[in-house]
Amino acid sequence: MNTLQTSTYEVRIPIDSGPSGESYLGTLLSYDGRRFTTPLRYDNGAIRGHTSYAVLKHKPLWVVSADRSFLSPEGEYQDLWSNAVDLPQYRGWGSQQFKTSIIIPFGTSSVGFLNLEFLSYFEPNRAAKEEFQEIAQSIEILHRLCKTHKNQTENTESAVSSINTRVSRSPLLKSRLFFAFSSHADWEVIGIIKEALSSYSESLEIISWDEMQSAGNIHAQMREAILTSEYGVCYFSQLGETDGSFVDNPNVIFEAGMFHALTSSLDGKSRWLPIREKSSHAPPFDFAADRLVNVQRNSNGAVNIQSLRAEIHKRLDALLA
Repeated sequence: MNTLQTSTYEVRIPIDSGPSGESYLGTLLSYDGRRFTTPLRYDNGAIRGHTSYAVLKHKPLWVVSADRSFLSPEGEYQDLWSNAVDLPQYRGWGSQQFKTSIIIPFGTSSVGFLNLEFLSYFEPNRAAKEEFQEIAQSIEILHRLCKTHKNQTENTESAVSSINTRVSRSPLLKSRLFFAFSSHADWEVIGIIKEALSSYSESLEIISWDEMQSAGNIHAQMREAILTSEYGVCYFSQLGETDGSFVDNPNVIFEAGMFHALTSSLDGKSRWLPIREKSSHAPPFDFAADRLVNVQRNSNGAVNIQSLRAEIHKRLDALLA
């Protein structure tokens, strides 16, 4: 679960009941490999902690302290997911303290749970909820397959470990957009594109290749940025060396190919925006399916700023919808 940036995690599933019919849950997967077995209720019938509450009530929980401090059995806390008001006492992880505890029950009758604990305080958002629920559902499918097909135990362990690749980045973070262009591009156009992108900074982390500050191989950094970005904008054109016409930059074309391969969804819609000069020579491959944005210029060569800005906003709104 490293991609979720969780500090501690555990998955528990049902095991054999106790001698008096008590329900127990046992560890299937945990951050340190340790395994535990605990009943859902105390001997007096009271619910045993938040994880048992989530399973018995079939409610996902997002538990934080009322004052955003570390969770503790004696503290005051609230559920930001299901708004549960009758939570039992919080049960921690030994001497470790956390500020956010997320429990997602899974199964049609809540047969198990996924528990994620974070050192930082986080508030829920729709993307995070959906991602966590999908992961919990994937775990439940694997669990059912394990029970149904005992002879496939070895493959099941491999499948469980692959859950860590379910998301490339934590859903608690903003989606990334990488902006690629040539160092010989028209900087007036670059400025217009950057200004348009800045209006999306609340929902997107904008990474422009010319603003990378880390030491090391810039090409390796750019590849890493592309691999970890959900969206891309590529301005292909640069000024030619002789007649002042525009040509496509080979490096940007290569980066666009990476974006097209990595961000194209199953329905054929890609999540990157190609931009190039209308007067450029014929493109090296067909951009028609990606609804290419052409930079419109007046008869004197000046950029039609309003037209370009409006088209970029229109296309980005469609990409992010």
